[in-house]
Amino acid sequence: MNPNTTNPARKTRTNRWTGRLAAVALLALCSCATSYGAKGLFGGFEETRIDATTMRVHFQGNGFTSKQKVETYTLLRCAELTQEAGYDWFLIVDGDTELNDTQVHSGSFNQSHTSGVAGVNSLGNVNYGETTNGWTSPSTTFNVRKYDASVIMKMFRGEKPAEAHNGYVAAEIVQYLGAQVKR
Repeated sequence: MNPNTTNPARKTRTNRWTGRLAAVALLALCSCATSYGAKGLFGGFEETRIDATTMRVHFQGNGFTSKQKVETYTLLRCAELTQEAGYDWFLIVDGDTELNDTQVHSGSFNQSHTSGVAGVNSLGNVNYGETTNGWTSPSTTFNVRKYDASVIMKMFRGEKPAEAHNGYVAAEIVQYLGAQVKR
């Protein structure tokens, strides 16, 4: 065999492994829960100021982030914003956590190689033909469950009243929940 030519079988095996390694790398990159931080490609928090003391805070998780973690991150972000604005406590005026169930479809992959063949049979006739070999990976469908939490909060100065049942002292939330959050 000429060392300057490429072996089609080896090329097919190499392409197959390259595709598999790329799929594994993509899966590893995407298989982490959303980290605590500003909204990016894999989720995170964002906020909108409604007035001087009112904000809407939203946290979007990915398919690996639990409902509890999404709600914890949302509450922590509310506390941080309250402190940053110079307030002591906040009241959750309205809030909801939604489950977004979606289906993801991966396409099928095909890899093939075709080569020409020529031969002479016993009668002296020349025959031409082609051979094709390859592989096909079937498409796959899987469910992705993502939680989103959204709250409207109002910030206050002073001591939190005992009757403020949806009220939280910002410093306590930052102290206790902040210690649980991986940044």
